Amino acid sequence: AETGTAVRSLLDLLVAGRGAPADIAPARVGVDRQDGRARVAVVGAQAEQLIPVLCGRPGDTGWVPPAAARTPPTCYQYRPHPRITLDPGGGGPPWRPVRLPGWSGVAWPEAAAGLDRILVEGPAEALRDLRLVHYRERVDAELAARLRHWSGVVDGPPDAVVLVLGAPAGAAESEFLTALRTPDGEGFSPVTVCALRNGAAAAPESLQQLRTVSDAVVDWHPAAGGASDVEAELRTRLPAWAGALATRWALRALVACHAAGQGDEELAGAVEATAAGAHLVAELDLLQALQGRRIKLPRGHEEAVRLLGAHGPDPRSRLGLADDAGPEQVRRAAGRALAFWRTQSMVPDGRPAGRGAGAVLVRACERLLTDGVEQSTDERRDGP
Repeated sequence: AETGTAVRSLLDLLVAGRGAPADIAPARVGVDRQDGRARVAVVGAQAEQLIPVLCGRPGDTGWVPPAAARTPPTCYQYRPHPRITLDPGGGGPPWRPVRLPGWSGVAWPEAAAGLDRILVEGPAEALRDLRLVHYRERVDAELAARLRHWSGVVDGPPDAVVLVLGAPAGAAESEFLTALRTPDGEGFSPVTVCALRNGAAAAPESLQQLRTVSDAVVDWHPAAGGASDVEAELRTRLPAWAGALATRWALRALVACHAAGQGDEELAGAVEATAAGAHLVAELDLLQALQGRRIKLPRGHEEAVRLLGAHGPDPRSRLGLADDAGPEQVRRAAGRALAFWRTQSMVPDGRPAGRGAGAVLVRACERLLTDGVEQSTDERRDGP
């Protein structure tokens, strides 16, 4: 929390010192992401069929507005860009009320045919901490390259991408996934979920190929509850890390702005020092790399995923302990984990990525061990 506050303060200083950030894409995106909501890009031939299901309004008739069908509902545009939502959380700034021409309640989302993107602002509880942006564009390597870069799309790089498929991926879609997840290319590699419509014919080798170029492959179908697997993946991988995501984007923005000549050496030194203490960001980066199989640890892979908070952020969940485990059990488990990952981080024939992962896991164990000792000391002090 302290690191996040420090990073946001540095970002505010940069923006205040350089004037309007709208002309600097990293600063604009970094500031925008401080709202604590993860950005999810939804693309693909079947995306417009999945979106109403995600929003809790399934069926072939599309989105039926809550208002009387005879009265066209008020929709909202976000800033000057052609994005529309039905539920902008009250419609306050920067939302602007608009009317969709030719609106019909049963024609959603076809009524917005003139728009190149639709922003879904959390009308369902499952999407409460997310912003879904549907891009009505051809899915290919060129779109993947733009989604990875600061100014590739007006919304900035997404935290996750959902590719919605009604059939096995074709050549263009496979190229899109490969380009999106390239670990050593330019830009940022988001979490990638392939949503395959239930019943679509997919041979085992086709499914295996999808799994090698995405973080997860899940089914969906156009009926009530038909997007539960998609929702579960997004909930697991994004909302629980809202604070770390905001901090990560602010750090990325500061580094990019400094590289472009924005700010001064004093600010650069402060950014470097703050980044060194941003342990949650390092843990999130490693967790997503492990979950997406961009890094495969030879020993303890699943334990590392758990230790990084995939099954819960609290110490007991991270260490695989029962909910009622006492501080001494937490301390002992953290000590065992620390010894194991110290050994793994010093394996002489280990790859650099593996040794780097081990260093992050060692620091995570050290914090868990310190917290366990402090908690145990506090309980002894407060005891009879």
